[in-house]
Amino acid sequence: MAEKENVVELLLAAHHRILRFLELASRLAGVPEMSPSDLASTANTLREYFQHALPLHETDEALSLWPRLLGQDPALDEVIRQLEKGHGLAEVPRRGIVDVCRYLARAPQTLPTLAVSLREHLKLLKELLAHHMGVEERLLFPRVAALPPAALDEVLAEMRKRRSEPFPD
Repeated sequence: MAEKENVVELLLAAHHRILRFLELASRLAGVPEMSPSDLASTANTLREYFQHALPLHETDEALSLWPRLLGQDPALDEVIRQLEKGHGLAEVPRRGIVDVCRYLARAPQTLPTLAVSLREHLKLLKELLAHHMGVEERLLFPRVAALPPAALDEVLAEMRKRRSEPFPD
């Protein structure tokens, strides 16, 4: 029998994926010696992740976690408000990465020119997400783990449902 999924472990795994994709994007921004088809494939993988998967994680937080935590503690409510602002601030560099990678997937030969833009977007996104994830892991995830089992089951069901729906184009 499979062990039941743990919400906090899933969220931590998502944070590890974020770090892996940021690292992959950083390697691409370093203009590696790769074939044009490998560059295009890497850029497309990054575009897919930053366009669809990262926002899905943000949606999990905003729609499944935060509403269940708000109202328990005024200090925690303020933390959540700041995290919500962080999602908004991260939107610009995230979209910048998506746009650069979309173009690179079609025209990989432009990487030397677009690498500067990619590095700038990545620098800002890394800074924002490092702070955001650190706050979540220190202050929010322990509170998530303490939610009643029924609430955790609801969070899991909501996360699964989001992942069962096709990504919009």
